[in-house]
Amino acid sequence: MTTYKVNITKYITSSDKPAKGTIYLNEDFCKGCAFCVLFCPVSALAMKGKLNKKGYHLPDLVKPSKCTGCDLCGFHCPNFAIVGV
Repeated sequence: MTTYKVNITKYITSSDKPAKGTIYLNEDFCKGCAFCVLFCPVSALAMKGKLNKKGYHLPDLVKPSKCTGCDLCGFHCPNFAIVGV
């Protein structure tokens, strides 16, 4: 049986307005295609300078108070690297 170590990042908001949703990002699966950013209806995501182990740019939750948890980012991700909740 093969065991995989998965690096998942949960984005927690620190703003005064509580977030309705957030994202979980598996950094090892992300290939930097930016579909999650393009299909976010509230523009809560953006590609930032952070890189994963493979050298791909990762999406970042830049406007956490706008995130609704609709999971359109996860629906359009071809690698199942991101989930909106």
